[in-house]
Amino acid sequence: MWLRMAVRKEDAGRLALGQTVRYSSAAHGQSVPGQIDWISTGLDERTRTVQARASAINPSLHSSSKPGHTGPWLLRANEYGNAQVTVGSISRAVMVPASAIQRLDDQTLVFLARPDGKSFEPRKVHIGENRNGWTQIRRGVNPGDRVAAANSFVLKSELMKDSLEAP
Repeated sequence: MWLRMAVRKEDAGRLALGQTVRYSSAAHGQSVPGQIDWISTGLDERTRTVQARASAINPSLHSSSKPGHTGPWLLRANEYGNAQVTVGSISRAVMVPASAIQRLDDQTLVFLARPDGKSFEPRKVHIGENRNGWTQIRRGVNPGDRVAAANSFVLKSELMKDSLEAP
């Protein structure tokens, strides 16, 4: 069965042929796996989305021991549902709460707890993926480092205050 998907324009650049799709029907909530086999090169003028298609095997709604048994099918043509596309995976990564990330000029920073446990130091970082309120740190923080997750904007303000004081 073909699963037709309407993908937001800003997300379409992350699609690729062969990516895994998990489709859930709005009618019954069960999900089936599929694989992207076509991505449109155009943008739908009305919805401003990019069309994509995945192929999936439509399982029988009920299992049967009878040879040659077919249907009723789990999926129906033209029904609505949700598709989740796996666009990449991170096997091991240092993740911090997105609230820990601060931008100052052209730098991306987090604030690491100093050994005294009472103060913090800014650390320049290179970030990666953002998911569900968490940000991947590609470089600049090691596993086990403690970062200021809440109110890090206050630390940023203090850092900026020091650089703005008059001579």
